[in-house]
Amino acid sequence: MDSNTTADSVLISTLHDQERREQRGVTKVTQQEARRYGMTEHAKNGRIKYTYAGHVFIYDPRSNRAITSWKTENDQMYKNSSYVKKKKEYTSGTRFEKPIMIHKSQEHEVDHVEESHDSITVQVQAQKDKWKSHTVIVVDMSGSMREDDVNGARCRSDGVWTTLARVFVKQQLEAGTCSLHDVVSVVTMQQTARVVVECEPMDWVLYNKLVSFREWDMLKPGGHGFYIPALEKAKALLEINNHGSCSLSLLFFSDGKPSDCVRDGKEFDFKSYNMVTKEVAMLMGEVASRFGRRLHTAFVGMGEPDQEFITLKKMTQEAKLFGSMASFSCPSLNTDSLSQIVSSSVASSLSTKTELTSIRTGHTRAVRTDVKRERYDSKDKKKPSRDWRVFPNADLTKYVVRVWAWNTTTNDFAVVVDPRCRECFKPVADTSYNIIAIGKKKNKLKGQICPFCSACFFCNTCLSSNIYDTHRDQECHDLAHQRRTGYIVADKCPPSYGVAWKRLAFGEGAERLAFKFRFIDENGKFTGPKMVAKESRFVEDLDDPGTNYLQSQRHSYHKTFMRTQATASWFAKLFNEHLEKKVSPSEVSTLIKIEFLDPVIFELVDVDVGTFNVLVEPMIEGKYVKFTDNFGNLQKEDVEPDNYLPEDCGIDVTEAAKLLGRDAKDLRPPELDPELTDDFPNAGAGAMGLDDLGIIEEGSEDEEDSEHEYGDTEEMSGEDFDSLKVANVSDVGYLYAFSHFSYVLSGGRLMVVDLQGSLVTQAGGEKKFILTDPAIHHRPKRGGHYRRSRARRQYGRTDRGREGMKAFFETHMNATTYVVFSTLKTKRRSAPQRPSVAVDCSRHFV
Repeated sequence: MDSNTTADSVLISTLHDQERREQRGVTKVTQQEARRYGMTEHAKNGRIKYTYAGHVFIYDPRSNRAITSWKTENDQMYKNSSYVKKKKEYTSGTRFEKPIMIHKSQEHEVDHVEESHDSITVQVQAQKDKWKSHTVIVVDMSGSMREDDVNGARCRSDGVWTTLARVFVKQQLEAGTCSLHDVVSVVTMQQTARVVVECEPMDWVLYNKLVSFREWDMLKPGGHGFYIPALEKAKALLEINNHGSCSLSLLFFSDGKPSDCVRDGKEFDFKSYNMVTKEVAMLMGEVASRFGRRLHTAFVGMGEPDQEFITLKKMTQEAKLFGSMASFSCPSLNTDSLSQIVSSSVASSLSTKTELTSIRTGHTRAVRTDVKRERYDSKDKKKPSRDWRVFPNADLTKYVVRVWAWNTTTNDFAVVVDPRCRECFKPVADTSYNIIAIGKKKNKLKGQICPFCSACFFCNTCLSSNIYDTHRDQECHDLAHQRRTGYIVADKCPPSYGVAWKRLAFGEGAERLAFKFRFIDENGKFTGPKMVAKESRFVEDLDDPGTNYLQSQRHSYHKTFMRTQATASWFAKLFNEHLEKKVSPSEVSTLIKIEFLDPVIFELVDVDVGTFNVLVEPMIEGKYVKFTDNFGNLQKEDVEPDNYLPEDCGIDVTEAAKLLGRDAKDLRPPELDPELTDDFPNAGAGAMGLDDLGIIEEGSEDEEDSEHEYGDTEEMSGEDFDSLKVANVSDVGYLYAFSHFSYVLSGGRLMVVDLQGSLVTQAGGEKKFILTDPAIHHRPKRGGHYRRSRARRQYGRTDRGREGMKAFFETHMNATTYVVFSTLKTKRRSAPQRPSVAVDCSRHFV
């Protein structure tokens, strides 16, 4: 029943009603307002009960007569109201502001449309692989949600349902940002949890359902609100779809403490309350551990300003510690504030969908579902537990085969010279490749390096056998060639070839998962620096067991990562040197250096499972911060998820268009350009190396192409520059300057962005940015072989090309801290030799 009854007809009062109104101080106007705005319920004998602005009105619609009315503070139902118990005065709600009245879509309330919705719901529920998102909404419907203290709503529950209907559903339908494969589930939280909407598509029929939930004859607040059953029900709903391409959201609305501690008639006490809060937080942690960053959670405290909402805050914290995108909000007691929170949640959910969208095709990408997560702040013991994969140095079934590093000269992988015996893996040299001395007097050596190839070691036992002769005859020449050409290097030797790799992810970004990785000594204890193993979040970057690593997707993924990081590191070294030349000697120590981590690849073998190739780099100590992003901080992603109806889903396009309120032609996907569906070019084929960064010689034919499209390049005198003070430079200003430096130094062809890591203060007081996982925007030469913007992503998915460069300058050109390097006079040289750089500044740090 909809409370849309108008006051056009004259309301007839019975004698009983007149007596009661005079006795209780209720006016006729109050009755008319209650009939127009009030919460509706069925009463006895076909009558209707309206509740509004602190009054209850009984009305007979058949005779249009007012039966009786009274004030709610005299109603037993409101005896436990916090306002009545605390003798508070209402300062908000319908006593002060008329509520927002929303109405159902009449066009979608007809039987055949609702039947179409039910039919399509069955189809969508069977097509879980096509789901784009699943939002589970938990709404507290305990008795306190009857409180009439929300401006713009008739009570707290009405404020929630109204906002969900008009902001969460209606706005998305009108904006065209949802599809029938964006599904919604709704759970009401009382003493039991009840699923009132289960995996239904977001359309106008769903909107009508949420509008109807506002009325008390459909869903009436009452009793206690138990968190645990509701959260368990939400967990079960989220687990319905195990396809990694579906983004997940959990919206949780409550106005008070969990009542689970008073179940079975127990009285409230803080000890039980704290136990329940801990149990609820642990349950939320289980949910977040399962889904990680793919799950966005929003917890909303609907209550008085002085409420602490400790349980909701604990749930938010736990979700964050397991990698979920989580937020807690306590809106002001008005619908506008609540609408802003729900709008923000919708935007975050769309952002999660965008992360799962392929730049090449606009289609969803599947996140790995085989990963479990641990709390970010979890501690480890001195030895690996059962949660670790262990590869001891002396084990014959689980061991390190080799370590790969990146060689900037060849712009490719290189094998690190192994200090162990090539045949039996026994240690022969230390990490500096000094032969280990043995014997009491340490006058004997454990073995030697092959003097012919200088690419491998042999222990004394293997040297005295025919193994070494076989090496000389069959592989020595080839290894010597690889050593000379840079594909085998005596560099970056790890402190130990015994390692342990944790199965649980402790961090998750838009592109990668982070796992703990440690070195272990001969006694199986952790040793050396803490390390991080990084893997792709996406299924498409994995390979079938037995796939050759050098021809695998994982190899291409690793290659892009290491090439990007090496290029950024090269720019950072030049940037540091450049700044040192531009300040006085006394100020050199006050400069903030920029340094990128140096990753390697560990090739691990478990004879029972297979081969693992793991990308590893040092763990950044201190607070990890994302200082800048890859699209100008303030800009949205340039690719949004498509909301077309899949051709193979079997859903009638005309019926779908009616439910969504859209044109049928807008639901049909356009034909894809084959050029956009191709994979990114192989990182090693035609990719830019450090010797091809667009460093332009004076008078070069390429100079015209490398003009700076976005940066202002006015000249600044040396006198002005000399007057600059390093003390005036903000910390993050160095990073903005570095991104701009990379753009100018490369002739406008590259820009290093997405700078993240930690700012550390060293023992002497010097500061340094330790960074990892950058993005590089690449602008190809004019007339290059990449004809379409989406096919130019030479530096992976985060390469935004021209658009990313433009967004950077739009955001930072007017920032208070930046630098522009205008005139470059360099000579083109091959890496790893650094070009001699003479750069004049046209702008300065301020």
